[in-house]
Amino acid sequence: MLIRYIIFQVSAIIHAQPRQLKQGLWVIALCTALVGFMELGVAGLVSLLGVGLTSPQSVLQFAPIQALLEINPTWAETMRDPRKLLSFLLACVALGICCKNLLQGFLVYWQNLYSQKLATQTGISLFQTYMHKPYVWHTQQNAAELSAIIELRIYIANFLSSFFILTTQILIVCFLLAGGIVVSASSTAIVFGMTGIAGIAIYKVSRKKIHATAEYIIQEQMEARKLILAGCQGIAEIQVYGCEDAISQRVRRHLHKTIKPLGKVSTAPMLPAWILESVGIMTVWIALGWMSFASYSLTRSTAILTLLVAIAWRLLPCMNKCITAIVTIQTTRPYLEKFFDETILGVDVLAKCKTENATSFTRNIRIQNISFRYPESVHDALHDITLDIPKGHMIGVIGSSGAGKSTLIGILTNLLTPHSGHIQIDGITLENGLSGLRPLIGYVPQSPYLIDSTLAENIAFSRLGEPIDEQKLLRVCNMAALDFWEQLPQGVHTELGERGIKLSGGQIQRVAIARALYAEPQLLIFDEATSALDNVTENAIQKTILELRECTTMVIIAHRLSTLNRCDRIYRMENGRIVDFGSPKDILPRMQG
Repeated sequence: MLIRYIIFQVSAIIHAQPRQLKQGLWVIALCTALVGFMELGVAGLVSLLGVGLTSPQSVLQFAPIQALLEINPTWAETMRDPRKLLSFLLACVALGICCKNLLQGFLVYWQNLYSQKLATQTGISLFQTYMHKPYVWHTQQNAAELSAIIELRIYIANFLSSFFILTTQILIVCFLLAGGIVVSASSTAIVFGMTGIAGIAIYKVSRKKIHATAEYIIQEQMEARKLILAGCQGIAEIQVYGCEDAISQRVRRHLHKTIKPLGKVSTAPMLPAWILESVGIMTVWIALGWMSFASYSLTRSTAILTLLVAIAWRLLPCMNKCITAIVTIQTTRPYLEKFFDETILGVDVLAKCKTENATSFTRNIRIQNISFRYPESVHDALHDITLDIPKGHMIGVIGSSGAGKSTLIGILTNLLTPHSGHIQIDGITLENGLSGLRPLIGYVPQSPYLIDSTLAENIAFSRLGEPIDEQKLLRVCNMAALDFWEQLPQGVHTELGERGIKLSGGQIQRVAIARALYAEPQLLIFDEATSALDNVTENAIQKTILELRECTTMVIIAHRLSTLNRCDRIYRMENGRIVDFGSPKDILPRMQG
């Protein structure tokens, strides 16, 4: 079950990677095979050294040494000197260990580097998937939890590193096993069998407990992260109502619950080493008893015993690393399951959803028979909405709270996808949904979001990643009555802080208007855009709106009747339906009456 899980997850992670990242696996595979072969070679050299210490001349009877002497017969006389022979064998052991450790050091570095690359790319893919999820999906999610899930990519790196360690150690064990079987199958079976049984027993005893503990830790950490993020974002209300200690206490309660479980999970990987060390020395002792029972000669027993000691010397760390890797995989498994609960589609799959975008319109944009219902709702938020937006006109939408105005704006801005109906541009129906309107739209929301950056970058947000046009920037600042930039320490290049915390509500609203104008839209949408402005600033913005009428089509959502006086047409909404429409002189008196 665990092996199937590991193979499935590793395959899923690697399959989602670019081709150039997949090629790195060949380097790991080649180095792993070389390390396994060199481990066996070092064990053999240590065995020869052990034989040489007890019976130097016996070493000369080994086939590899005889083959070496045949290559250069002059070495035979030198090798007959026990001191020179032992010096040669010790030099070979030292050289073999140094070469093996150098290669293993490179392999471990490359495995960790490759794991980090895969984990980072997977995290980026998940974030990109989040960015392409429908807006209505985001309304049902917790931002702190989404952020925490993306951060779980570090556990993907731990999982992959443990997987590579596990495969490397298994391959080394296979090489050692093969070498031991060639020399003495029965003695090798004793050493490997008992050590393997001990390793399996450790895994069986620990796996369920570790998995349950890790699941408990991740749940408590998630809850703490939500509270921490809420505390940082809502600090004003928290301090006004004196809730600092209450929210801190809740965070403390969740984090304190993880202390003991984290201690257990951190200790678990070290337990196999202590157990296997005891088991290992017992297996060699039992193997020696078996050789005595089988009446092996002293020379053969010495050779086999030194080889088994050398194999055990390498086998025990290998088994320990295998068990540690398995324990780590079990520990990270709940984190991976939480991560892979999310859909990692990546750019290639998302690219299939792209639609053909409109670049301009000359006559009108028409919403025809649009209906929309939020998930888990039993009533339509919009029902059979038909609305005409002629080129160059200013359209007003008014209605009480909950009438469906913001949902209508969500449809226009492609944040929401209608369940029925369609949209037409100059009489041509957009076949693939409303996303074709995106290049035409400038949007001023009721509660704008500012990134933690400069005023200039916030205004030029619609061209994120492109060089900022300073002249256009200053022009739209003037159009949006955004005159406060001159009083800022670094002008338009002043950092605004998280969510624009250094600005007032009215100033943030004007930044949003300037941002929309910077996009040079053909359809400008105001969603209660002047609700946070004082009368003087609102009048300035209204003047700007009137000046834009000649070159920009506008849709204005408003509660104030005075805001809609200059509209060409007003639509009144109630309960998700358009209940009245006409010119301001027709609609406004009926509403005031």
